[in-house]
Amino acid sequence: MSARVPRQILLLQSLGFALVLATLWADELLDLPHLLFNATPTPGRLSEAAFESVVVAILGVLTTALTVRLTRRIVALESFVVLCSWCRRIRDEGQWLTFEAFFAAYKANTSHGLCPDCAVKLEAET
Repeated sequence: MSARVPRQILLLQSLGFALVLATLWADELLDLPHLLFNATPTPGRLSEAAFESVVVAILGVLTTALTVRLTRRIVALESFVVLCSWCRRIRDEGQWLTFEAFFAAYKANTSHGLCPDCAVKLEAET
């Protein structure tokens, strides 16, 4: 999951809650059941719309907070690289690739180095 996907999810979720709020206010101000279904006209009650808006806003904040938490967890879990403990190949979408093939497929820049244990072994050999 790229970093763009959680932002898109949150944007769509925010737009959905904004649409619910707009519909709620349109219903109170325009009496949508009367306009759309020829129902009995009802007087607008702004206090009811305000209360409902607060409830929807609270639900929106809670839902958004949960969505942020879950998408961060998904991104963290998807960042794991599964490595064979025997041959050191990497699992990528059902295939097992060598280090070189994996890094080439993702165009990752690599460098070289020598860990302290191998440095001691190399010094002992020379």
